[in-house]
Amino acid sequence: MDMIARLRAERQALVARLSEIDKILAQYEQIERAAQQLLGGHPPIDSQAMTAEPVEHDAPPTPVALPDRAVSAKNKTPIDEFEQAVIDVLEETAAPMDRVQLYGALTERGIVIGDGDRDKELNALSARVYRMTQAGRLTSRRGQGYSLKTDGDVDDLHHGPQHEAVPLHQEAQEADDRDDDLLA
Repeated sequence: MDMIARLRAERQALVARLSEIDKILAQYEQIERAAQQLLGGHPPIDSQAMTAEPVEHDAPPTPVALPDRAVSAKNKTPIDEFEQAVIDVLEETAAPMDRVQLYGALTERGIVIGDGDRDKELNALSARVYRMTQAGRLTSRRGQGYSLKTDGDVDDLHHGPQHEAVPLHQEAQEADDRDDDLLA
């Protein structure tokens, strides 16, 4: 009988350990989804993993050191170099890229767009790439992103009712002004 009691106790300990492992896995999956969203991938969010109970840790997590990208205006990449980098990235991927993906690829190459504020840099990138579409170097398709312009490409930027009343030169001027304000 002692053997049966010992086996039951061992089974209960294993069930408790498996439950703890399931909670930890759910937390790692939640962290992975959050990282993917920050990096531009947007998989569906699993609400069950979002409600997982926190697991107690013996030691506090070590903070990850992020590179300091704060720079002065004189260190920003010149527009012509920026535009060439955009073209190079799009040629290498041979697939449309949204602004977050493009931003990641450019910063990996050392392209400096602004002062290190990611949101402002994303907006400045959008304005610059928008001007490249206006110049006929790139195309933009809603839901797909930016790609190199090929013969027969038509941009989706001006085929919606919200754009029909605004002349193209006025939109380009507004984008220039927004870009200047963001980088100021």
